[in-house]
Amino acid sequence: MRRALFLVLICIGFITAARQAPAAQPQALTEEEAYQLAVDAYIYGYPLVVMDSVRRVMTNVAVPQGKAAPMGQFAHFRSFPDASKRDLAGSNVDTLYSSAWLDLSGGPYVLHLPDAHSRFYLMPILDGWTGSGAPAREPPAIKPVTTP
Repeated sequence: MRRALFLVLICIGFITAARQAPAAQPQALTEEEAYQLAVDAYIYGYPLVVMDSVRRVMTNVAVPQGKAAPMGQFAHFRSFPDASKRDLAGSNVDTLYSSAWLDLSGGPYVLHLPDAHSRFYLMPILDGWTGSGAPAREPPAIKPVTTP
């Protein structure tokens, strides 16, 4: 009841302020401002479009096979890439890779990593702009993912 009354009072305050304040007239953008706005939108949005198209290709399978796996499951690259492989940008020829696409809209995941016995490994977690969302050796909360 108190929350509803509080919300009603806030709405009344906004309505009163809107009636008293003169309406701001939108100003037309200059050509330079419009160009800069378009550049910023492209820089912000293009990585997301590319990442989503890659995700759709890499998760368009019913069970893990090759380098593709459904959402929430790992795909394991079972052989070392040679110089002719272009599937993985900047891949090392002496490194085995695994990848997974996770949908975090349903909540967090918990990722359990096995003991590497002092061997070097990386577990980078990337966002839609391929920026690291967490330190490589301290992954964020991720639900266990199962593979066959």
